[in-house]
Amino acid sequence: MKNCLYCGHQENQEESLFCENCGSSFVSTEQNDEFSALHVEMTGNRPEIEFNQSTEKIVDTKESKVRKPLTKKQKTVFILIGVVLLISVGIFSFGKTYYTKEKQVQRFVTALETKNTNQVTKMLVSDDRELKLDKKNVGSYIKFISKNKGYLASLESSLKNSNGLFDYQLSDIALEKKGKHLLFFDKYNFKIQPVYVELSTNRKDATIYVNQEKVAKSDKKSYSTKVGPYLPGDFIFKSEAKLKNEKLHNESKETISYTLGSVTSNVDLELTSVKFTVESNVDGAEVFVNDKKVASIKDGETEVGPIAFEKGMQLQLKKKYDWGTIKTEKEEITTYSSTYYSDFENQLSEDQAEQQLSSIYREISSRIPKSDATSEKQFIGYFSEGVENEQYKAFAEYIKTMQAEEGINRVSFDIKVASIAQTGRKEYNIVYDVAYNTSYKFSLNKPKNVESFKITADVKVDEDDYQNLKLKIVKFTSEPEKTVDNNTN
Repeated sequence: MKNCLYCGHQENQEESLFCENCGSSFVSTEQNDEFSALHVEMTGNRPEIEFNQSTEKIVDTKESKVRKPLTKKQKTVFILIGVVLLISVGIFSFGKTYYTKEKQVQRFVTALETKNTNQVTKMLVSDDRELKLDKKNVGSYIKFISKNKGYLASLESSLKNSNGLFDYQLSDIALEKKGKHLLFFDKYNFKIQPVYVELSTNRKDATIYVNQEKVAKSDKKSYSTKVGPYLPGDFIFKSEAKLKNEKLHNESKETISYTLGSVTSNVDLELTSVKFTVESNVDGAEVFVNDKKVASIKDGETEVGPIAFEKGMQLQLKKKYDWGTIKTEKEEITTYSSTYYSDFENQLSEDQAEQQLSSIYREISSRIPKSDATSEKQFIGYFSEGVENEQYKAFAEYIKTMQAEEGINRVSFDIKVASIAQTGRKEYNIVYDVAYNTSYKFSLNKPKNVESFKITADVKVDEDDYQNLKLKIVKFTSEPEKTVDNNTN
């Protein structure tokens, strides 16, 4: 075994020319020269070796250079480079997923759905410099969205199917590909379409409002103005002007949204006045236009107007009693109708009352001087509580008395209703005059006797069908007042 003089390695083979551990040569100077010459002849290159005369050993300078350990600064630099590379790879992987078109759309839709006004305000953009994308306006837009359940789904579908080329045709918000996130990933803008509306009116000095905010005042009869920009949503457009003591106004509620397929570009706020007559079957009924009292019925009719006309105005009559309120059906007012017939349903009219009372008195007449009536049951049916009714008993006594009197040929009755007052859903108080016309047999040569009475009676209607009603007497509320008696004159 050969010992290396350079590194002390003792396990080198006898025939080895170089140390197995450090590579130092075991040959002498002469041998080294011969080796060098042979190496040059074979390879044409001189080996990078040098002869250390002091230690009599040959050293391969390329292999024998001692590597110095890394300094703390060098280690820190290498660590930082590695960390930066790892972070860069992580960011790229994250961005590749986070910044997809679908993810950007989903984050925007989620912000709308959760009513995150701050986030939506940051994400929305517009080419219209006049459009205010502030928290107030964006907040109103989000409220509008929350009232329309299908809006978000429709908007999300439109955005996800967009090619990013900025197309407003089917949506309030268009997706526009513009710029990059982190140099590598497409950036999408959510560009909202502004709303502009042309408002017109037909009167000078009319004030025009949008959502209660004054936006213009007309300076001529045929006036129009363009208002905007606004975010899509629900709008109340209104115009107002004075007509003598009457304030004319017109209001139009509009929803403007491409996403909802509701697009209005022109709104006519024409200011018109109307005047008309209202006739009704209930005196004292109050006349309402759009739930505001404007007149009362007197002697069956009243005049209304001039009042401001607006599309969709409703006419309704009401009559309030102690027991409740009756109402007519609402009826739309137009500019071409001069008279409205607003009758209350199921009302006992004077004609109906006279017919029913006449039927009762004919039953009485048919029983004098002797009964020709076909059915006592029919006569009893005209009285509430039947035979127990006090007024039935009084009429039955009168019939009995007249049947017993000699010489009577017949008794007829003339009925005239003076007034009707409704006292309940099916109850009325009727004031009527009845004339008793008693004629005698010719042989007695006795003039006809005429007596008239004013009677106040409570009655009720027995049927729901007022076309075929049956009136029943409840009671006379006072003693009949005699107004005519030709025997005393």
